[in-house]
Amino acid sequence: MTSTARPSPARALAITAALLLALVRLAGCVAIEPEEDDLMIPEPVVVQSPTPVPAPTIAPITDIGIIDMHELPGGDPSLVRIVGTIVNHSNQEVSHVTVRVEARDASGRALTRVTVPALAEPIPAAGGTSSFEASLPRSATIHDYHADVVSK
Repeated sequence: MTSTARPSPARALAITAALLLALVRLAGCVAIEPEEDDLMIPEPVVVQSPTPVPAPTIAPITDIGIIDMHELPGGDPSLVRIVGTIVNHSNQEVSHVTVRVEARDASGRALTRVTVPALAEPIPAAGGTSSFEASLPRSATIHDYHADVVSK
């Protein structure tokens, strides 16, 4: 016959306590299945971005030209006064003409730029003319001036 030894009550209590402690620790690691009403279904994300506004393009107007542009003395020595003549080569009278004048260096790079407000008087068709005047800061690096009609 074989005999089995029973562990002492203190030892059995210690083993039981250790097992319970291990079970409590493991219980925190078990994933809990969410109940159906606990599920959160994410709402679709709607990204609303504003429609980009295209930048205004300023294109030269080919049926209107500029002639006889030159520098004149002015009252302020720190400014250069540029005057010129606008010629309307189109078959329609034009009004509200705006001119952009640039001071350029020897390589053709714009140093300063000014836009002359729209002219109040209309320019007759087929060769009609009007004059414009612009003031730009004086600089020793200015090589020449360039002007374009930018709106009508």
